Amino acid sequence: MEDDSLLIERELRILLIIVYSIAFSLLVYVGVAFVLLRQGTVGPIATPAFLPWVLAVVAVSILVTAGTVAKTIMARVRTVETASEKLTAYRSAVIVGAAMRESVGVIGLFATLITHNLLWVGVLSALAALAILTNLPTRSTLQSALQENTPIG
Repeated sequence: MEDDSLLIERELRILLIIVYSIAFSLLVYVGVAFVLLRQGTVGPIATPAFLPWVLAVVAVSILVTAGTVAKTIMARVRTVETASEKLTAYRSAVIVGAAMRESVGVIGLFATLITHNLLWVGVLSALAALAILTNLPTRSTLQSALQENTPIG
């Protein structure tokens, strides 16, 4: 049992470092947008007025589907038997879910660069960060993945 506890603690620590790093990148996107717009590095881009709204709809769609994709990957926990395979499924679900949510910040950066409005990157990055932080891996979900063969959401 001690070995399981150490394995869970190690895996959880690694996953939290990865997920927090992904979440931190959202701040970088906001900073890049701010610097580029403030310096005037990016000139106005002629695009249809509805384009940032289309990007926002795509971003929200990604936020909605990220949880479903992560749960689908996590369903693999039911079909495998070894702890190593269960950890791989859990790890994949957490990282893929966080990466999908992070992509919303990238979309916000694009919307900001074409509109010259920092609100896009700010709002979409904030939504992405909230989604990432409310879906952090926990000790209990990791233990559940290893012991109970139930999907983790």
